[in-house]
Amino acid sequence: MKKQISNQMDGGLIAKENFETFKLESVFDQKIIDDLSLVLHNKWTFDQYADYVHRSKSAKYLGIDKIKYESAVRAFQTIVELALRKKQAIFNQAIVFLHQELKISPVTIQIIAQLFGRYIPIETILEISSEAFMKKEKPLWLVSIINKGYYVETKKPEELL
Repeated sequence: MKKQISNQMDGGLIAKENFETFKLESVFDQKIIDDLSLVLHNKWTFDQYADYVHRSKSAKYLGIDKIKYESAVRAFQTIVELALRKKQAIFNQAIVFLHQELKISPVTIQIIAQLFGRYIPIETILEISSEAFMKKEKPLWLVSIINKGYYVETKKPEELL
């Protein structure tokens, strides 16, 4: 029903774009899970796997920039290695990078951590990511919405003179 209404209102463009984006993201998440499962199957270390990704001839790996994917592998390595230690800031940075920068779902992050014997509740992943998002500087248009629709342009004291 929602899809039908959306199709009627926008000619199907937005509904189709959103569906295709969702489909691509979930396929991408599955590719990451499958690919990192090979690390376990081949008994590689994260360092060996990151080196393998780095040495690939293409500029992309699994459809994303090779350097970003290598950074994702390093972030997963950080999560797995620090999940049991008290290096919370670095652990949180890895979660935020994977979830906010690379748009990897919390479920995928949890599944990959579990592959390597670490359990991280989805709630924890979302809390870490939300807390980091709330600390980011907000654009003016968002601040105006937060302030109940009032857009107030602030000026520095020297600009008022």
